[in-house]
Amino acid sequence: MFSESNYSTKCFPNDANNSTICEKNYGIFGILLQNESLNYISLHNNSVHILQRLSSNSLLCSSLDPRNTSLLVYAESTDNSAVIKEAVFDANTHEVSYTNVLYSYLLGEITGIAIESRTKLLYWIDGSREVIEIGTLEGDKRSVLVSTNSNPNFLLLDTNTSKLFWIDTRDSLVFINRISLDGSSRETILRLLNTRIISLAKATLYSQGSIFEYLFYADGGDTINCYVVDLDLTHILRTLSRSHTSMKVFGDELYWFDYDTTRVYSATITPGTPPSLSNITVVFKTDEAIREINLVSTTSVTYPDTPCNSEGLCSYLCLPSAINTKYKCVCPVGIESKPNCSLLPTHFLLISLHRQIQYISLDIVYTLSAMLYQEDRLITGAVDAYTPISGTPVIIWSDITTKNSWAIKQLDTATRMVTVLVDGIFTRGLAVDQMTGNMFYTDRFNSSIKVYNINNGAMKTLIQNDISEKVSKPRSVAIDLIDGFMFWTDWGLDTIERSRLDGTDRRILLSENIHTPSGLSIDRTNKLIYWVDYSYKTIESCDYNGFHRNTIIRNLSQPYSMTLNYPELYFTDWKENTLNYLILSYSDPIYLITHKYRDIIMDVEYIDTSIKPYGPCSIDNGGCTHICLQIGDGKHVCECNHTSPDCELQITTTITMMNVTTHIPTAILYTDTYNIYYVILIALSAVLIFLLVIFCVLLILYSKKRIHKHSFFTSARPASGNTPHTDSPVRPAITDAIFSLSSNSPPPPTEGQVYTEITQEPVSPQTPGYVRLENSDNSTHSTPAVKDIFYTPSKDLLKSISIHTPKRLYGRSKASYQLLPKLEESFELNFLSPSKKTETHYHSSLF
Repeated sequence: MFSESNYSTKCFPNDANNSTICEKNYGIFGILLQNESLNYISLHNNSVHILQRLSSNSLLCSSLDPRNTSLLVYAESTDNSAVIKEAVFDANTHEVSYTNVLYSYLLGEITGIAIESRTKLLYWIDGSREVIEIGTLEGDKRSVLVSTNSNPNFLLLDTNTSKLFWIDTRDSLVFINRISLDGSSRETILRLLNTRIISLAKATLYSQGSIFEYLFYADGGDTINCYVVDLDLTHILRTLSRSHTSMKVFGDELYWFDYDTTRVYSATITPGTPPSLSNITVVFKTDEAIREINLVSTTSVTYPDTPCNSEGLCSYLCLPSAINTKYKCVCPVGIESKPNCSLLPTHFLLISLHRQIQYISLDIVYTLSAMLYQEDRLITGAVDAYTPISGTPVIIWSDITTKNSWAIKQLDTATRMVTVLVDGIFTRGLAVDQMTGNMFYTDRFNSSIKVYNINNGAMKTLIQNDISEKVSKPRSVAIDLIDGFMFWTDWGLDTIERSRLDGTDRRILLSENIHTPSGLSIDRTNKLIYWVDYSYKTIESCDYNGFHRNTIIRNLSQPYSMTLNYPELYFTDWKENTLNYLILSYSDPIYLITHKYRDIIMDVEYIDTSIKPYGPCSIDNGGCTHICLQIGDGKHVCECNHTSPDCELQITTTITMMNVTTHIPTAILYTDTYNIYYVILIALSAVLIFLLVIFCVLLILYSKKRIHKHSFFTSARPASGNTPHTDSPVRPAITDAIFSLSSNSPPPPTEGQVYTEITQEPVSPQTPGYVRLENSDNSTHSTPAVKDIFYTPSKDLLKSISIHTPKRLYGRSKASYQLLPKLEESFELNFLSPSKKTETHYHSSLF
């Protein structure tokens, strides 16, 4: 054991003038991290004190603040994750005066932790998530420094060089890595094969004007290995110990713990290439295994300031650089790093779990989850986001923890304040209209679907259970603002339904071969609906009318919720607690796991904050005092708050965009200049549409008079290839489609005469085809094929013959066919009388 006299005076080399600086009454103390407690030891008087209030069954690692010697940060494991805490204690009384949880979410196994005292930052390794993270010592800001994609551990922070060191393990290879504190200049400085490193320490020593940097690592044997940094030289240092574990360097001395003898040793490091160890001494003996040693001076250490000590450089985190005059601003996970960080990414997935709301940024190729909100006993349901007029994004989610807490709540991403929007509601499905702030949500226990305006608090019931239209357990809901549709699933009725956004035009799209449909999302571009079938364990799709049903993927584990960013489809799995995705554009899509969680994932929603919808409700709430709802075709309706029966008297504007039907009170035209411009714009649009319609009509009439002559189909012939017999009913052999009028043609039909049947008689190859027109009094007139018959291919489902009869039949008559490549047995006849005042349509048989 050390005697007190050995530590009354401590000397350090001074590289400035190759002299030595000595401090009297210098002392050090350490924190020994053992299985069940953190023990405080004073090395200058050989005393040991147990910090009882820090007792824990699963301590992981710890770090002492060199500047604030009474601040200890440590990590301990919990049932499902880990937690990082801070403790303030008195070195004289050995009492802990304060403890606080710094970080308790999105933490796996913490295998290393270090304090950067100059900037009051905390660095730690999460071995489960394979990342090195950074956060403030206040616990309010946090980000990811680097993703290692391996098994990282043993974090070492060197304040003198502003560098981090850590160990990665990959199969039988071990890598010792180095990176600047700002995340730049990452490099592997040493590779080892078939080695198990169990401790890491670094020393910077000065001797005869030279600076030596040593990296010590132990593999559990009877030697300590020393790597001379930047010289790529490795040397084995012999010691008296047999099983080295935790190591720490303090000044020019190396401390380590021997697992077999349960003793703490120290040795003096003599600089050189290579260095040597001398004066190996037993410092402390204990009866329990020591997992980690932390040493710090009893007097605070002074380090030069960094640019990050200045205020206002970065809105989130400021990281020191290896060059003292430089720094780097860092934003939350998934958000582009810049001095002024945005509150949320541009494109991200919003995820609700038990106790947490997180997001995953899609702005970068791969990113980890980031926390938005946490509450210990919270059970979230549906989730969505909205950017109100104020410009600060808010997160909307449902609280379904207990009946007393049922509510739809709002989180302000700037202030982190939570407010209740709708109380007493149990919902697992909601969708927010980004244009107006209308929130559509399902009310399971009241069997209804409602809308709530986030901006003014107005509420309206859109769909409810009654005698004529049933609603049982509505679950998920999705909206299409352009077409004015609302879609939802019903667990009780096993249906997928659709209505207008105001609840009208309701119809059932699917009700067969479907059971407990849960997650629902829509592809607004391709007009497709996607849903998760919870019971059948499938993901399926159909169009907006319920047709063209298609199974995307089968045999899933327990799919629940989903969202769509075409062609990427994301869905959750309740059984596996995973977030998965698949690519819809692949012919045989296979899903991949993107994230795995410890908690159940309740909902996932794709958010694109760059989209700014526009429509009749986007300006002045469409002139509505309460709720403006778009119903498609550029139209909208105003709805009343359920507590305002006289709402109709308060509606100031009703505007139909596409049909240009406006009803504007006269007072508004004179008092609201903005509305005047709006009405003028609508009127001009109406005139342009009217002129366009007139132009199209004139163009069609002109085209009918300039029809080109062209033959499309040929006659049907017998299998033998011979000319068909005159007694055989065959199609006419039409090759040129130009025929002369017969001299013995019957008189033309009179105006107003109604024809009930049109048939094609069999003809010989020498006779042109003719049409038999049978009128209502059963008299028959036969007319050879009229002149200038125009045949053209068409992909339309219908074919038609249009006969325009002028006052003189023998002047010129025109008929036109529109046929599919596959000839049908019926056609449509449009007969226009000579006066062109009446038009008669016929459907009959051609042959």
